[in-house]
Amino acid sequence: MRFARLGPLAFAAGLASLVAAPMAQAQATPSVDGRADRSIVTEMGSSLLIGVGLRVGTRTDLILDGGGRLSDIDGTGTRMFVMRPAIKRYLGATDGSVAPYLLVGMKAEWTKSDFGGSSLATQRIGATAGLGLEWFPTQRVSVGGNIGVELLALRRESSAPLGGPDPVATGSEIGTAASGIRLRLFF
Repeated sequence: MRFARLGPLAFAAGLASLVAAPMAQAQATPSVDGRADRSIVTEMGSSLLIGVGLRVGTRTDLILDGGGRLSDIDGTGTRMFVMRPAIKRYLGATDGSVAPYLLVGMKAEWTKSDFGGSSLATQRIGATAGLGLEWFPTQRVSVGGNIGVELLALRRESSAPLGGPDPVATGSEIGTAASGIRLRLFF
């Protein structure tokens, strides 16, 4: 199972090197200020997320990413889909190749697991905020990540056999959040 996760990671790394190599020769010092107006975003973590970014100011980007995961482990099939719109605001000086940022956004996630004749469906929606760091090795490529907190409303529906727990449960969750490695390709 671990080797299956290397496929998307290897693909993203290869794509980044193909795009970045010709551009790296023609530039001076990369910086946040010199980033292009649009970007493609990928995140490699527990699942692969892909999205787009749009520069809306010298220090501000809008990001929309989403993705999913399909797995079947020991007879338990799981399907997950997540969507995350966010505002990214660079902090401090933006003329260097490394910059801290603040990320504030929404998160909507749907997960369904089927096992042993039963299923469990979970929906989470809420807000997330965090701090991150982004490095521009070239003007057209950045690598970064962030950590933070999230507050989510939760709804679970279970098709457990009679006599089991309540089939519908609602509540909230507050916890920490961390991105995987985020790669952005600017154009």
